[in-house]
Amino acid sequence: MMGFKRSEADPCIYFRWSKKNGLIVWLSWIDDCLCIGNIHEVKIAKNAMLKQFECDDVGFPTEYLGCKLNFNKEENSLTFTQPVMIQSFSDEYEAKECSNEQ
Repeated sequence: MMGFKRSEADPCIYFRWSKKNGLIVWLSWIDDCLCIGNIHEVKIAKNAMLKQFECDDVGFPTEYLGCKLNFNKEENSLTFTQPVMIQSFSDEYEAKECSNEQ
């Protein structure tokens, strides 16, 4: 798939390495896709996908498949969280709110 290799750990994850720009990850779930990595490489991958398939480019994501995405440019990191699922577990099991502070 456009020079990407399918992950052996998860069939919905594809990746490729760019010597110049590092790791690029392509996540797919049915008809939802997310490409993560160096912005230049992401644009190349996105344009290749748009040439092969009829797709909607929804721009910079804040959510993906029920997960909230938090991009931290200073740390060059991405965090996936599931606040709705955590809240439903908390409600179902009557869990008390806690923190990491001691």
